[in-house]
Amino acid sequence: MADYEYTYLGEFNSENNFTTLDPSHYNIGCVSCHGGLPEVISESIKKADKIIAMDKAHENMKHDPSVDANITCGGCHDDIVEHNEFSMHTQLWGEQFKIAQRINGSENIESCPSSAQDKFSTECMSCHTTCGQCHVSRPNTVHAGLLNKHVFQKTPDMANNCTACHGSRIGKDFYGELEGNHPDVHFTSKDHNDCLDCHKENLHGDGTEEDNPPKSRYEVNGLPTCKECHESDSDDNLYHQSHWANNNSTDGSDISCFVCHSQNYVSCDGCHTQGQWKEGYSEVDTDIHEGDNGYYREYPDFKIGINPSYNNENSNYSPALKTHFDDKWILLRHIPITEESYDNWGISQDNFNSIETWEYTSPHNISRWTNQTNVDSINYNSENCGINCHAHGIGFNNENNFIINDWENYETKNLDKYLIGENIITNDSLANSNVIVHKNNIENCGVCH
Repeated sequence: MADYEYTYLGEFNSENNFTTLDPSHYNIGCVSCHGGLPEVISESIKKADKIIAMDKAHENMKHDPSVDANITCGGCHDDIVEHNEFSMHTQLWGEQFKIAQRINGSENIESCPSSAQDKFSTECMSCHTTCGQCHVSRPNTVHAGLLNKHVFQKTPDMANNCTACHGSRIGKDFYGELEGNHPDVHFTSKDHNDCLDCHKENLHGDGTEEDNPPKSRYEVNGLPTCKECHESDSDDNLYHQSHWANNNSTDGSDISCFVCHSQNYVSCDGCHTQGQWKEGYSEVDTDIHEGDNGYYREYPDFKIGINPSYNNENSNYSPALKTHFDDKWILLRHIPITEESYDNWGISQDNFNSIETWEYTSPHNISRWTNQTNVDSINYNSENCGINCHAHGIGFNNENNFIINDWENYETKNLDKYLIGENIITNDSLANSNVIVHKNNIENCGVCH
């Protein structure tokens, strides 16, 4: 075992014992959770006999008792464990929905062939954690290690738990690790610098998910919104007055807060393609990297698209789009998926083009001043506003900021990064036809206003 996998609890009844380490759990004792035998007497004081006794005491021990949370944690925390069983963190409802949609147009993995169900359980679900991997240790997927000896942490640690898992597309953005970016304004704030300062939703689930599972993480009850804190800012300046997303186009084009206040953010391709999954994955930072079994690519990007669910929360578009029906203009992030992703499951995605691969995104790299908001407010006029933001006005300046389709030959610009290597040939245009901006319309003011 590595050094970080050890912890010394001290002898019971000594000055530094388990009572000191965890006053809330010491009465339960080690064996109640971890199993094994509470007391084994060595036949002698010889080292060999002590080792035999130790091995006997540790027979059938559970390294992580919370794998069977109903039996261990549920003895005291029954409501939490019951709700957590059907939470987004445990069930990956959003992933289930998208995988099922692409395979056969259904809404959950149980409606898919058994091979897909088996692979989802053994592959996708293996990334997610147990109670102990949030409250006692780092998750196994990031090499584990106790957080503070064996002390239970009521609140998970942001660095060692939250962004240890949600790292590439959240932690890297939030901490400002992407070259040229600075940290999210909420991270540098004195009052709101921890994930849970904004994320006050019940991460264990609120008890509604079993009967009404969310189809997207954006459908989780209690998810934070910008307007919860910033509703009073809607009239702060001309730009807010013109673009505040309020499901009302008569006062200006409704734009997602993220379109104006996000910096470049991470998109990725490749790690779930060609049936490689874990075997072909290797952590990298930027650009194209070729490994033993395939490609993985992670790159800074910024792409604006149009929300087809605008003004229609009951539309038939994807859940993430419907949830944000107030926003006409949104940010999109590419997810690592191709039509070949589940080849090693023996599954074809006959409904692949039914849901976008450039998904609605809410980057965690918010800044008051960005490339979009840094305009000349003193000499503002209808023309110079377009220098940093608009694709029309004084010229087609910001074409690269948009997901654009010229529609004449059905080839989509700005999506070519997705085509990596000779074996990945997927046309993103069909899957994303609802969020793509048509170039022959964007120069017309009416497409925005």
